[in-house]
Amino acid sequence: AKLIEIIAEIVNRGLWVIITTHSPFILDYLNALMKAYVVANMNDEAKKRVLEVIKNDKALLNPENVGVYLFTKKGYVENVNKNYIINLESFRRVVDEVGMKFTELQIIDELYQKSVGESDETVV
Repeated sequence: AKLIEIIAEIVNRGLWVIITTHSPFILDYLNALMKAYVVANMNDEAKKRVLEVIKNDKALLNPENVGVYLFTKKGYVENVNKNYIINLESFRRVVDEVGMKFTELQIIDELYQKSVGESDETVV
């Protein structure tokens, strides 16, 4: 979260930052900082409440200063920053695929551990 806040501060100072990621943590926090900016600009009371959640007022991120693009396998580039919110569907697909592989490996590990445990008992 602190890293994303630092990046947001850099963007707010007018510098360009390019990040390549599938991290849902980074994308979720960017969404939070953009939402915080939008809500904080509604009125003073809203800003006060936003700053109770996001303590760093310099990290509130103007969505107009954020571009998020998906580069597809077929060579297409798609803007996934819609209505000031990053569409996480395509990113989550990658995270889900990686998670499924880990789950499958866990199952294999448990099966292997069982067979090792059973063979140990047989040997004794």
